Amino acid sequence: MNSPITIFHGDDPVASRQALRETLEAEEKRRQLEVIRFDRNFDLTDIIQAVEAPAMLINERLIIIERLFSLRSNQNGMAIQKYLAAQKFSEPVYLWEENQLQQKQLAVFPRATIKLFKLPVVVFKWLDSILPGNEPESARLLTECLKTEAAEKVFFLLARQVRLLLTLDDEKLPIPQWQRQKLGQQRQRWGWSRIIWLHRRLTEIDEATKTGQNILTLKDELVRLVAQLTGYTFTAKTDTIFSSQAALVL
Repeated sequence: MNSPITIFHGDDPVASRQALRETLEAEEKRRQLEVIRFDRNFDLTDIIQAVEAPAMLINERLIIIERLFSLRSNQNGMAIQKYLAAQKFSEPVYLWEENQLQQKQLAVFPRATIKLFKLPVVVFKWLDSILPGNEPESARLLTECLKTEAAEKVFFLLARQVRLLLTLDDEKLPIPQWQRQKLGQQRQRWGWSRIIWLHRRLTEIDEATKTGQNILTLKDELVRLVAQLTGYTFTAKTDTIFSSQAALVL
């Protein structure tokens, strides 16, 4: 018996989210659906009620559960996983995770359909290269990233990196130990002043982009941010790069 569960995961959350959206849209075109979505704040009772309650007469049910493996309560998450793995239902269930799941996590649903979305290696090299004094290499890798990835995705991934750096001390942060160690080293190299400054700038750029108030394109904003973070900045008017130890206010 095939499992009704499909898992969307990987280190490219933009692509996995898009795939989930496209899959859902295709299903909605094919048949009438009652879509029930859960994200972060839910427990076993919520899931049981969604699965076992009678569906509307004209609709079939489809359940989407986001970040099941990242629930703050590990006991709650494990109870839901055990219930879903029992397969005492026929409704399709889509699980979406922001990060790549480990094999022991995937093993909870051995018959599930797995959809994995991986980022190009150059993206990780670029994120790791954003260090004080490393402007030439970081700028080169950013250029490589932007050849294949949209500026919006690169911006999102940088924002996610900053969010991880800010919350790294949270023991329940759902990342493997090797990634935690690497992020810890990067945070030490950056220093809190750069991290807080970047978080503020990303928020400002995101808001300006959404309201159409950006002077620079998002691609140019990324280039400028990397130059500033790694110890240099430039003027958008002349594209002249110069030392920014005095210009960069942290």
